[in-house]
This record gives sequence, C-alpha cells and structure tokens, in this order.
Amino acid sequence: MSKIYILFLFLLTGLHMNAQFKKIAEGPEFEEPKSGYTQIIQKKNGGTFFFRVTLKEGIDIRIYDAAHKEKVAKTIEPGYEKLPRGASIIKAFEINNDIVLLISTYDDKTPVLKRLVVDGNNGRIKKQDNVRELMKMTMGQGYAMMFGNMKMPGFYANHSPSQNCYAVTAFNTFESDRNKRIEMIVFGADHKEINRAYYASPEEKYKYLDYLDMEVLDDERVSLLVNGYNTRASGGKASEILLGDLEKGAKTINFNELGFNKDSIAHVGVVKYNPVTKKMIVVASIKEKEKSKYVYNYVSIVDPVTHKSEKTFPDDLSDEVYGKSYQMFKKKDDFSGVLREVYINDDGGFTIAYEEEAIVTTTSSYGGSTYNNSHLELNNIAVSVHNKDGGVLQNFLIPKSNWIEQEMYYSADYGFGNQYKRFTYINGGGNNYLMLNDTERNIDRILKDREPIKTVGISQCDAFYFPLKGNDLIPSRSYLFGAPESNKEHNLAALGVAAYDKTNNIFVTLRAMPSGREKLAKIVWFTP
Repeated sequence: MSKIYILFLFLLTGLHMNAQFKKIAEGPEFEEPKSGYTQIIQKKNGGTFFFRVTLKEGIDIRIYDAAHKEKVAKTIEPGYEKLPRGASIIKAFEINNDIVLLISTYDDKTPVLKRLVVDGNNGRIKKQDNVRELMKMTMGQGYAMMFGNMKMPGFYANHSPSQNCYAVTAFNTFESDRNKRIEMIVFGADHKEINRAYYASPEEKYKYLDYLDMEVLDDERVSLLVNGYNTRASGGKASEILLGDLEKGAKTINFNELGFNKDSIAHVGVVKYNPVTKKMIVVASIKEKEKSKYVYNYVSIVDPVTHKSEKTFPDDLSDEVYGKSYQMFKKKDDFSGVLREVYINDDGGFTIAYEEEAIVTTTSSYGGSTYNNSHLELNNIAVSVHNKDGGVLQNFLIPKSNWIEQEMYYSADYGFGNQYKRFTYINGGGNNYLMLNDTERNIDRILKDREPIKTVGISQCDAFYFPLKGNDLIPSRSYLFGAPESNKEHNLAALGVAAYDKTNNIFVTLRAMPSGREKLAKIVWFTP
C-alpha cells in the first residue's frame, strides 16, 4: 500500500474524528433561500436575526433568542413595494437593538439610498426613509461608465464596533465640483444625523477620487480610504492613496498621503482600526497599469492621532506560496491574489486574506457563427499572518477553484447560489480558522499536488474549516457538519451570510442540504 494512500486514509479518519467545532443548537427547518440578499446578524444580547431581502416579495425575517429558540418568523412589506434590478444591500447591522438595512436603488435614473430600521425583537419596521439622493444620470454618463472607465455613482456604509453610531458615504462621480464628489454623513444610536462633511481633494491636487473603504470608531470618528489620481488630460499623471479622518464634531476632514507606490492604481483597499495597538492598518492591492494583471500588495501602519504613516511596506508572500501555486495549477504566472479582507487578531497581530480572480473567456461556434462567453473564476486563497508590528509570522495556501455564475466581477452580494462559494475567516477563542465549501474529491487531489476540481454546481460540496496553525503551508481540513454517511449526502454552509460573535465565541451559519428533494435549510450555532 502506497505511503500517499496510507496518509490519505489517516487524513480522512481525522476528518471524521477530530472536528473541533462543537454544535450547540440548530433551529427549525425552512425552505432554502433560492434568491435575494440573505444575511445573519448576531446581536449583542446573544440573539440572532436572519433576513432575506427580495426584489418583489418583501423581506423574510426569523428572530432567535439568546437560547437559540425561534421567536419570530414573518414577512414584512416595506413602503417601497418593489425594488428594481440593480438594487443592492450595501450594509446591514445592529444599532441599539435595531437592525439597520441600507438599500442602494434607483428612482427614475436617480441613485437613492433607502434606510429601513427594523425592531430587533419583533421584526416590526420602526422607520423607513431616503437618506441621500445623487444626481440623475444621463445617457452620456452611462456611456462614460461603460467605455470611459468612469466609476459608477453609489453609496457605502459601516458602523462602529460598539454599535453606537454608523456612517454613510455618498460617492457622486459626476459632480462637477471635485470637492463635493464624496460626502460623509454620521448617525447616532437614535438614527439621527450628528455630523456631515465633504471630502476635499488635498489642495485640489487630484481631479478624481475613488472610494476604497471606511472605518467607523466608537468615538464617532470616521476614517475614509480613497485613491486620488489625475490623468494626462487632467493636469498630469499622478496617483496616491489618501486616508481622511472626520473627527467628532468637526466640519472638515483631515487627510494624509500614505506614501504608497507613486503613479500606480489602487485596485482594492481596506482600512481597519487595531484596538490593541491603537493604530490604523491600511492594506492596498496596487496595479502599475489599469489593465495590468499583476497586483502588488502594500501595508501601512498609521497613527490615528497624527494621521501619519509610521511605516509602509510590501506584503510579499513567501516563495513557497508562489511555488506551490505554480506547481498545482501549472500556470505560467505566479500566485496573483487580490486583497479580500484584513482581520485583527486577539494578540494585536493581523491577518490578510487574498484570493485569485480571473475573467475566463471561451469561444464556441454554432451555425457558422462564433460566440464568446465570459465568466468569473475565484481560485487559490493565500493568508498572510502578521504580528502587531507588521512582521510576517506565517503564510498559508488553500487551493481551490470556483466558477461564479453570471458574474463578471467580484461582489460581496452576488446571487445567493454563489454565496456558497465565498469563504469566511473567524478569529477568537485563541484560534483562527478559514472556512469554505468544497468537494471532498479535492482532499485526495490536493494531497497529491494535483489541481483542484473546479466547482461549478454546489450539490456535491460540503462545508470545511481549516485551522490556521502549525508550519504546514497547506493546512488540514475538517468537516463542519461531520463527514457525510454516503457520497449522496452533503451539507453546505452559506458562509457568505454567516456571523461570528467574538465576545461569546459563537459562530452561526445557514446550513443547506442540497441532496434532499425538499431543499430545506436551518440556522445552526457552533462554538469553535
């Protein structure tokens, strides 16, 4: 018997026996969501709020108490009646025992941000209004977005860790006054406005400002990360990543250039406050050219008092990550992951997760005509673990391959079926985990350094978690719901809608059983 096969049997036995996630409760079954935006919110009082927003059928709500017993199951009908295609939930969170849903939509070609405030105890709508409207869009502006690389106008939001305030950013691409293109509005726990300010381009140096990310602190400060740049036609090519801060009660925004690589383009950016070190962590994926496929990742540690960067450095993954990725996928290029998220760990260190993404185009012929079809693929995940000073402690690589249906770019709220193809990371209880759905056939393939099977459908997949510890580049995996009794039974977790209560160390997710005929689902609670 080969050593590889013996090792595989040992690994498979471990998957059956050594699961570390302990199931503590599960709710009653209900019909599995097939569409719409779905999310789970773990409340400060220990309760759980589950909702699904549809375009035409209202909002389905399920509320569970701190003992994980279902108390409310209902559908509410907001005043807007129906949502058009293109509407999206930009953020949903708890504020003072209320659930706030912020919905970006359109009214006669005018971008509108709607707010729903729902009672977290009974699911009753307490408040609904329009927070902000942008300029009505014209046909010419539509062409500018499609062919001229102009960003689409839109809204963004976030809330403070203690849930005592939240902020909304309105991004008005076509505003002629460059100092009024980005506006921040801060709301208190009673949902009343407490501050408002525009984000001004430093000395009007940059004609274009692109939103990247925002962080809201408990003292009602808001940090806003943007990419400021010019084109050759707008005053000379220049680019810089800027961090702006709106202090409590201030009417102007302090800003600072972070000293990232000049004359490059910020593809993705994330800003996080580190409560242990009292510093801001800024991470950005940068391209040298707009259409470049090569992405360079940089980290900056910023003092939130002086607004100055204390250090900026490249987040270079180890040669082992590049070598293994190249070996398994037989690619011409190295690992080319794009920044997904930054997580602050209990010891003040931080973890950065990257995921490879690519637009794949296939050509087919029918009836003498040639057709091109394109889709999004999300592949390997790389994790970079840092100490509180930014030093790299460990790199991990999780090989995978996902086909994302009907999408051409990465989005946090793409269709519900595709939310099963998102991964999540939790850090608490002294351990860090990465979680995803995958086919069990990839266990053996990865062990043998073979390219993972591409996941198109999800019916043959199960939920796994990967403890991020030890010295192995590719961490071992365990079944979240236990190994299935047969190859016809599988258990998925909708990790794209899951929630983690770090204070009480409780992970809650939606469990789906796609192998069954009735397509049922239930809410399940775990202790990692």
